[in-house]
Amino acid sequence: MIHIYFADADFLVKPERALKILAHMEKLLAKRVIKPEVTFELSVGSLRKSSWEAIQALARMPGHFFTFAIQTVNPRALALLGRHRPAPDVYVAKAALLKEAIPNVDIYADIMFPLPGDDLAGVKDTLEFAFSLRLNKI
Repeated sequence: MIHIYFADADFLVKPERALKILAHMEKLLAKRVIKPEVTFELSVGSLRKSSWEAIQALARMPGHFFTFAIQTVNPRALALLGRHRPAPDVYVAKAALLKEAIPNVDIYADIMFPLPGDDLAGVKDTLEFAFSLRLNKI
């Protein structure tokens, strides 16, 4: 089985560009007897109603999965990393948006441990949060 993984978390930042790439992929994949699974790592910031057409095109990819890079919800670890991460309620809203657009969607989450400033309590909080999203894979 072939698996294609798009690690560009901002794949949908330019929906028109994403649509062109996906249209080309659809043409290539139409010629294949055995279809690969396709995973898209998505930034929750790029998931919005204006991306709706591109989200639908993502869903037409065979065996599609979507991955959110949650990494941690521990504020101290995030501050030490110097990364702005969306608040947990943003992940909840964006997972709901994906589920609305694609009712049978498979959503995965990446969690990183250990991160500077993270501890066992932070990891537990991150796991509890990820479980609350009812994801398919963590």
